[in-house]
Amino acid sequence: MPYGGSNPPLCTINFCEFGWCFVEFGPASSGRMVVALVLIGLIAASASRTMQPSRLRDLCFILLGFFALRIVLGRVRSR
Repeated sequence: MPYGGSNPPLCTINFCEFGWCFVEFGPASSGRMVVALVLIGLIAASASRTMQPSRLRDLCFILLGFFALRIVLGRVRSR
């Protein structure tokens, strides 16, 4: 691990050195986007299973879709 001074920033930690290299979470990687979209999908699945069909559930899906769209558009814009 490279030396980062007396108080190194946390963003310079390389998790692959510790054996946690499942997905790369660097600024130019798509690992954070994938994790965020999977979490939004899990929230949407749990909302569909636990909420009764109503306007509130529809609003929940619209908001989750909006957040997913923002994540994807942010990734496209950063390229």
